[in-house]
Amino acid sequence: MTVRAFLVLALFGTVVAQAQNPRPVPTEMKGLAAALVAKTTEYVLDPAYAESGFEKELKQGKGKEPDPPAVDLELVLTNTGTEPIEIRPGNDGQILELTLEGPGAVTCQRRLRLTANFLMGEPLVIAPGGSHALPIKRLAFGMRGISKYAYWTKAGNYKLGALLRLPEPNAGKFALAKPIALRIVAE
Repeated sequence: MTVRAFLVLALFGTVVAQAQNPRPVPTEMKGLAAALVAKTTEYVLDPAYAESGFEKELKQGKGKEPDPPAVDLELVLTNTGTEPIEIRPGNDGQILELTLEGPGAVTCQRRLRLTANFLMGEPLVIAPGGSHALPIKRLAFGMRGISKYAYWTKAGNYKLGALLRLPEPNAGKFALAKPIALRIVAE
């Protein structure tokens, strides 16, 4: 058998295996409610973000991204079920995703090198009826090293939503928070 024939058979076998065992579709975790809480709902627009051409440069991936806006938010997770729920803050598999919508909303991929180590995080158990708040201090989200930044580049009204993808033992599940309103004002 030639190398080319072997590669074709290996590729075909992989495609067939994926068709027979498709990846599970992520589902919202039962018994875990998420709420995005804003300690501050009004922020001052950084003049550097409002500069002519800044939004275009971000969208085109030119230059180095400045730090994203500082915020004072929390993602509050509440166990609404009857069994304890384990989460792992600091785990690379626990991924926060933010969605910013508004007149000057821009989200861009942060370009960093990814290290080979995988952070496991310490297990945290939320008892039935209990809650735990995960602080959000900047509009930076995603997996460490493959993160994204969100910016507001114009004054106006914005909506910010959040989704938390959970690691083991709840892999393939997520907690979704309803969007909250934020107001951005010029200096």
